[in-house]
Amino acid sequence: MAIPAEGEKLVQMLSRVDELRPEYWEIEWASDSVADDRWIRFNVEGFSALPDEVDPGGGVLLPTGRGARKGEQIKFLVNAAGAFLCRKVDGGVLVDMCGGCGHVGLVLAALFPQWEVVIADLNPKALAVAAKRASDAGLSNVQTWEGRIDEFDQTFDFCIALHACGIASDVAIAKAINTRAPLLCVPCCAGKVVSPLEVNEVTSAYLSRFLLRDRVDGAFDDAAWLPRSRAFRASLNKQQYAVIAKAADFGDQSPSAGVGSWRRAAKSFTEMDRIRWIAEHEYDCRLVKLEPLTSTPKNDVLIAWPLEQCDGMLLDFARTQRPMDLELYESQGPLGDFPRWLVEEISSKLRGLEGELTLDEYKGSRERKLVHVLAGQMGYQHRSKGTGAGRRVTVCRVANCPDSSRRVDEPHNQWTAATGDAAASDPLID
Repeated sequence: MAIPAEGEKLVQMLSRVDELRPEYWEIEWASDSVADDRWIRFNVEGFSALPDEVDPGGGVLLPTGRGARKGEQIKFLVNAAGAFLCRKVDGGVLVDMCGGCGHVGLVLAALFPQWEVVIADLNPKALAVAAKRASDAGLSNVQTWEGRIDEFDQTFDFCIALHACGIASDVAIAKAINTRAPLLCVPCCAGKVVSPLEVNEVTSAYLSRFLLRDRVDGAFDDAAWLPRSRAFRASLNKQQYAVIAKAADFGDQSPSAGVGSWRRAAKSFTEMDRIRWIAEHEYDCRLVKLEPLTSTPKNDVLIAWPLEQCDGMLLDFARTQRPMDLELYESQGPLGDFPRWLVEEISSKLRGLEGELTLDEYKGSRERKLVHVLAGQMGYQHRSKGTGAGRRVTVCRVANCPDSSRRVDEPHNQWTAATGDAAASDPLID
């Protein structure tokens, strides 16, 4: 069997540490115990219960398909946020971090007029759109704030961040913790947290000071604060975390299994790191899936609130009984990441093989990996030859392989038979 990519090996390593395995929860809605007519109507009727100007699915701001998916995301988050906002009859200040055109903030402002909603973003054009939409909808409880969110200095009582890219999600979380506010965060662009182009010196220094209060070496750099939590820092260094984070950046719309399922598992580990970090600050935290799963591939939701605010919670949570990303990956076996048609196509070429066969048509690294996996399962020896675009896999029956007594790691003769103990002891160099 082919050696997994470095990121996949790290996923497998983390999966063996019980404390780090992702724990997903399901929300048990408690809206029937709330006397907030607007929120209850929105739960039932959706955007038809609100002014047209706050509906992102109307086709004005977003294409119809994307607008409908955005609407699904917002409805899930608004329903969850409402369970917190209903508790404060006199309202408070809610900040929509990286709120852009106000897709989330305006809905919350319309549903909870007792709350002052601040839409914070770096993009002045997006904020101008948000302000106009608020005015057109007759909303007087909306403000906008322009700037980098690590410079946001207003006090607030609730924080929400939908797809704040990369490090922006971490800054939003840190701001909420600093002010002891409940938060809902849907992170995205996991790979950007380790990108020098995205992590500027000021933001990195802010997070380093906030996250590394338990460190004594004082060595800060562009990724000194990663991994975030003590639990994950005990198992990963920052270079390994960077591999996991980059693997967690994907755009596959498939909600569960299929191509790249181990990358979905990597994403769940990056969010579990955030959950463990938030919990270190005396917060209760839950990792849930945004429903429906097809509304976005970045569907991990972090819900957290200070322990001192647990009384009167209007949301209950139960551990999910559905297999989530890591379990789906673990249940698939080595063929889970490959399309069935490709598995069958290569299998048909290998069945009944008598001599030696070089599969010239399978040039990509993923295709070569699949050839190695299938050849190993059929008891054949297999090796990669060539370099770069000319690299190919050759397969043969054990008895017919030239120099079959050589070790797999000898130069230019990387044969291996992935049967019995050989599969565990002989790595495949591809």
